[in-house]
Amino acid sequence: MEEESGITFGEILHLIKKRVWWILGISVIVAIIAALAVGLVFNRGKNDYTLTFIVDFPGVENNEYPDGTSFNYEEIVYSDQLEAAKASNESFSEIDTAKMAAGNITIVAETREVTNGTTTTTENTGSYTITVSSAYFTDEDQATAFLRAVLDQTIARVNEIAAGMDFTANLSDYTAASTYDAQLTALRNQQTFLLTRYDELIATGKYDSFTYDGKSLSTLRAEAVGGIETRLSALETDLANNHYLLDQSLVETVLVNIRSLQREKAQNEQSIAALQEACAEFLAQINDSGSGDGSSGSAQIIESLASFTSRIATLQESNAKIDFQITELYESIGYQDTDSNGVWEAPAETTTPDDKQFKEAVEALRTTISENTTTAKNAIVALYDAESEIVYRQSGVAVIDNGTNVILVTVAGFIVAFLLACIIFCAADYPAYKKARDAKAAEETALPAEALAGAVAAEDKNDEE
Repeated sequence: MEEESGITFGEILHLIKKRVWWILGISVIVAIIAALAVGLVFNRGKNDYTLTFIVDFPGVENNEYPDGTSFNYEEIVYSDQLEAAKASNESFSEIDTAKMAAGNITIVAETREVTNGTTTTTENTGSYTITVSSAYFTDEDQATAFLRAVLDQTIARVNEIAAGMDFTANLSDYTAASTYDAQLTALRNQQTFLLTRYDELIATGKYDSFTYDGKSLSTLRAEAVGGIETRLSALETDLANNHYLLDQSLVETVLVNIRSLQREKAQNEQSIAALQEACAEFLAQINDSGSGDGSSGSAQIIESLASFTSRIATLQESNAKIDFQITELYESIGYQDTDSNGVWEAPAETTTPDDKQFKEAVEALRTTISENTTTAKNAIVALYDAESEIVYRQSGVAVIDNGTNVILVTVAGFIVAFLLACIIFCAADYPAYKKARDAKAAEETALPAEALAGAVAAEDKNDEE
């Protein structure tokens, strides 16, 4: 009888069944190792973290810092901001901010299209998203803490700029002024500056609930107004009438200014005389040539004469103003035009009008405006401190998966390990199984042969008997 060879599918299942727990155990272990290897080794640093937020502080809607300089959202992730955030907490000491700043961190602004009639423009919504590689962090919690520390630097910078704003530039001009007129101009400019700062904030309507020292911005503005305009106007009128000098040593300066005006007047008079002479010559030529006949010729003559007379009138008007200025300047230092003939005589001792009360009033006004300036700055700095914040749209970073899918690798690892384990165990167990199978088959073949031989022997014996 021919001997069978090979293995059937049923025998394969039989061999697998005998080792099924070993096979399953090995497959599970391999799947777990594959998942850990991909998740903790191969995928490490390939994912990105994102954080979405809104920057809010007074003036951000105009992309301006408190001092009016431009706010550029890209500065949020500049290297100095990253370094400052790193230095803020020892747990960030291992973060490579230099490499991160070189290109592994980005920030984008959320935009929207705004249509006005037929024109469509793109504007920022005020929301931004930072994206950074996960390779720089130990986990998501550290990434969240670090990125929030970076954003804290932006708010700190806003408050630092607010605190460093110079509200006293015009008051410095007051101190440096050499005339009362310059002092009053500086005080008026300072008053305008303060009211403008209040008006810009009040106009937004966003800070109606804010109070400083128990007072709203509108109340603070009203206090800053406080009769300042009336006092300023009164002082300006007094100065115009009395020509006070801030310093007796300025008498020589006044005389220099008078001489300059006198030179200007003399030049104007020369120009007037030259124009009058040219005009007379022009009329003489017309009379000699008779070119004034006809309507066309008359119109041209009138136009030419109008040009002469207009220029002469302008110069004469300028001289009248100069005469008035010279009179004011002479009177401001005590000179007198005794005969009203334009010849001014100096007093025995040149003096200035008594300005004691005027000076006291100017200084009192400066003190009031200076106090209002201090209040305004403190209030506005407090406003920035209270209203500047980062509004987060999520509790922590979001993960962008750029690596290999761990679940897919786990399933694939289990299947591959299961198949390999089946092959290995089948290959290992098959020789013994085949030997046992063949032995059993030989035994089953031998039994029928022995039974046949016994039957033949029994039949032979019966025949002999």
